[in-house]
Amino acid sequence: MPAFHLVGKALTRVALAIHADSPRVTEVRDGRTQDLPLLAGGSPVHRNRPVGPTAAKSAHTSAKVARTETADRVVQSVCPYCAVGCGQRVFVKDDKVVQIENPDSPISRGRSCPKGSASEQLVNSPGRQTAMLYRRPFGTHWEPLDLETATNMVADRVIASRANTWQDVDQNGQRARQD
Repeated sequence: MPAFHLVGKALTRVALAIHADSPRVTEVRDGRTQDLPLLAGGSPVHRNRPVGPTAAKSAHTSAKVARTETADRVVQSVCPYCAVGCGQRVFVKDDKVVQIENPDSPISRGRSCPKGSASEQLVNSPGRQTAMLYRRPFGTHWEPLDLETATNMVADRVIASRANTWQDVDQNGQRARQD
């Protein structure tokens, strides 16, 4: 008998086995084995009735289509949360993220942490801020800013801070290597 993986066992000592080396299913009953024919979808048939996942599907369930199948494109990305750098596949339809999966990242071995699993919600959340907001010193409310103005404000402050606090030499008169 070829090697197989046991996936189910009934009280009558009947077991179904999915073979690792070929696309077939074997029924083991009281020490006797019998290969079962397969339906087009790969589900085994026993006594003219489907066995396994298709046996319990309703027409409504069978009509469902995965979000990953309807995506226009798949974009490789990196999880935005921690510094581990787990890879992600981002499924996009009509320029909107519909699903994020992590099936083949060597770092996380195909598993996402709770934060990484919520990446799609981060992007599609209705509460997500999509505009730059600025609150003036001692101000009581936020003002919207365009991206160019906000970027210029940050750049001006970085340049001013560097000009005001830059040190060419340290306290011993040695040249400071900050560049």
